[in-house]
Amino acid sequence: MFRLFRGFALASLIATLGGLLAQQWWVLDLFTHFRLQTIICQLICALGFLMLRNRSWAILVGLGALLNTVPVYPYLFPNAVFNPSNSFASEPPGASFRVLLANVQASNDQAEGLVEIIDTSSPDVIAIVEYNDQWGQRLAALEPNYPHRVVVPDEGNFGIAVLSRWPIAVTQVIDIAGTAAIDVEIDREGHAFALLATHLVPPISAALAAQRQRQLAALTQRIVADRNPLIVVGDFNLSPFSPYFSKFIADTKLKDALRGNGPAITWPTFFPLLGIPIDHCLVSAHFSVENYYRAGNYGSDHFPVIVDLVENLLK
Repeated sequence: MFRLFRGFALASLIATLGGLLAQQWWVLDLFTHFRLQTIICQLICALGFLMLRNRSWAILVGLGALLNTVPVYPYLFPNAVFNPSNSFASEPPGASFRVLLANVQASNDQAEGLVEIIDTSSPDVIAIVEYNDQWGQRLAALEPNYPHRVVVPDEGNFGIAVLSRWPIAVTQVIDIAGTAAIDVEIDREGHAFALLATHLVPPISAALAAQRQRQLAALTQRIVADRNPLIVVGDFNLSPFSPYFSKFIADTKLKDALRGNGPAITWPTFFPLLGIPIDHCLVSAHFSVENYYRAGNYGSDHFPVIVDLVENLLK
């Protein structure tokens, strides 16, 4: 039994040390995304060593868990799961509005579940990642409620769309170091705000990891130059536990809607034990996050994210 615990402990400590050196090699950054799983493994191992009366190993693996907890701690809160029976009738009209982000998975053809989630949650603005012409047809029934839209279909995995109840005053389709992003200005009943929807590449090779870093730099440059109320949504292929995400948040001064509302895994739906939060809603200081929900699975490999926002009019 000691050898079993020691094996898991050594693996978790290697992952912990790798995470500390994440900015030195792209492979090591991958370890940072699984800090939650590493912490659970280390706590189990620490308990096992204590039961075996091996305090040295218990302390060592406990220190590893502590190191991993530092970047994870702000997210260690039970996340809310969307409940159709939730009532927001007590909120004054216009006090808050709702944004939904869904990576639909281009090859997924089970649109009915997403349409039901949208009908039930009634978001005001929807961002669709991995949007293609087929998904455009599947979501056509939403057009009466979301007449304002900007769509950039792609038959690969990097199509994107924004659907809105409110008029879209300004539209820009921009290239973010190789993938399309949509930057719009939405007129919310006299209060304009910008929404940027994006999808970054998965860092599964040295070249793709370098491209994702260029994308983060390009996004940072664009966001810093924008002084207006801003919401950024998308699949970043990056968890909040990575130092690259921390740097992005620090440089842009955006707030992560998940912070204080997690941990809410968004990918992969088919193996939640190794799930990580990579689908994000980030907001400027002009907004406060009122509610954060992770909606249910409808066939995609990503869970949708639903966020209620309140505009801070004094900003």
